Amino acid sequence: MRIKLPHTSHILKSIILFLTLFFLYRQFHAELAGEQRIPFGDRIKELFNYPNILYLSLALILMPLNYSLEAIKWKMVLKNLEEISFIKTVKSVFTGLSVGFITPNNIGDYAGRISFLKKENRLSAIPLLFLVRLTQLLTTIWAGSFALFYFLKGNLFKTDEGNIIFTSIVLLIVTLCIFNLHKIPLLLFRNKIFAKFFYFLDTLQKIKLYNVLLLSIASMFRHFIFILQFYFVFCALNSTLTLEQVFLGTSAALLVKSVLPGFKALNDLGIREAASIYFYHHFSESSLTVAGVCLIIWVINMVMPALIGLMIIMVRKKVSN
Repeated sequence: MRIKLPHTSHILKSIILFLTLFFLYRQFHAELAGEQRIPFGDRIKELFNYPNILYLSLALILMPLNYSLEAIKWKMVLKNLEEISFIKTVKSVFTGLSVGFITPNNIGDYAGRISFLKKENRLSAIPLLFLVRLTQLLTTIWAGSFALFYFLKGNLFKTDEGNIIFTSIVLLIVTLCIFNLHKIPLLLFRNKIFAKFFYFLDTLQKIKLYNVLLLSIASMFRHFIFILQFYFVFCALNSTLTLEQVFLGTSAALLVKSVLPGFKALNDLGIREAASIYFYHHFSESSLTVAGVCLIIWVINMVMPALIGLMIIMVRKKVSN
């Protein structure tokens, strides 16, 4: 009988999961056992007092704005493939979030979004969604890199010049690759074998340079909205962190979450919390407060949209029947 050994990536993910849980345990245990124990339960109750409830409401209001921007990006790249209304695009985004919430590596997001397109256009829409995701990832890399410079040296403008130059070159190469992504089909079509299997990449050729630029600008706005949500929730929990500190801590944590392999269960909630706690520790912020902020943001930006998407799926299913 042949025994199937675990894949290397699964082993790496398991190690990361174990280290993440161990780190969270150590942080929470040390804080709860310390003399300066923070009454986190009381802070949750204070969420419903003024002005904390106002800050929480602002973070909640930013959620539909965040995903409206994502819908605009999705509609923008679909323009040359299929005309789709903005409302329908928004529904596809929420549906993708709902299906992706319960599928590994967020694969369901692709299936959920393209389900609103004509069957003959669904395969061709996949590389377009990949481009949308790639521009958002580039924004995360840029912002996260600047944040890491700060945490490594304590001051963004005193970072070693060699590290800045090296990282800038890498980011420049990544940027150039994304802005020339539409040229990939031209290279693949030169080979008959690739042309047979990658014909659907032809949709990237119709994406213009200014479209990629607009996608990047929209991605920056989405990143800033996410930072504002974190800031408002920190304010709701009576934190004294500044907007600059929230930008640095959140951007660095998002970068770590994006590059580390994980099981993608519940959107890698544990990795996000551990990374956030680590970076916000530099600002002497309570681990329990940071964990609470991450949990609230997760509910606002993931759980609630997933439930909205689920309702959209149920309505579509009822109508089709």
